Amino acid sequence: MRFSVRTGMAVALVTLASAATAKPVVTPLAPVPGECLPDSCVKGGIVTLQPGDRVGEHTHRQQTIVTVIDGELTLVEGAKTRVISAHQAAIEPSTVPHHAENRSQAPVTFIFTTVTGKDMPAFDPAP
Repeated sequence: MRFSVRTGMAVALVTLASAATAKPVVTPLAPVPGECLPDSCVKGGIVTLQPGDRVGEHTHRQQTIVTVIDGELTLVEGAKTRVISAHQAAIEPSTVPHHAENRSQAPVTFIFTTVTGKDMPAFDPAP
């Protein structure tokens, strides 16, 4: 399944492989009006994944902060796997292909935030 995430002024496509029947909930974060610098803006979104859901392989143009609000999120970067629990934050590297998945039995909600060019997406699907 593919869905678009509108992050500020840019739209990026993410591939979602899901074993669950529920569609993921993605709420975009918009920058505070007037807070963008001439060449950059805060972008991101709030994402809820049901058990078995996965955000497909992607990269970022800048480092991205992932903060888990509820549940447990698994970040996979090649052979490296990290589990991020509620009220914890992690940095996703730029340019390194990675994906996020919910391996738990409960929904997970997380926020991803990055600073990138005003007309650039917050992330790119991996080739």
